[in-house]
Amino acid sequence: MSVHVVVDETKASGLLVAAARVQPRRLAPTRTPLRGLLLARQGRLHFTKEGKARQGQIAAACAAPGGRRPLRRPSRDRSAGRAASSA
Repeated sequence: MSVHVVVDETKASGLLVAAARVQPRRLAPTRTPLRGLLLARQGRLHFTKEGKARQGQIAAACAAPGGRRPLRRPSRDRSAGRAASSA
């Protein structure tokens, strides 16, 4: 079964990566409300560059019924990753 994965990241307070796995049949119903939030000549939504009211609209659209969004923050201990990559 194929799926679509949408990924975004922030480095505001450490590295946080968010990913959403969307089944093909749910892709259009997931994208439509988010595309509806684009302003004129805006190519994409960029959460951190939006005002508080717009951030609320985007968050509400992402939290639409039927979605699950568990977030995991990686460990702050980055030495483990460096040690594994240098071995």
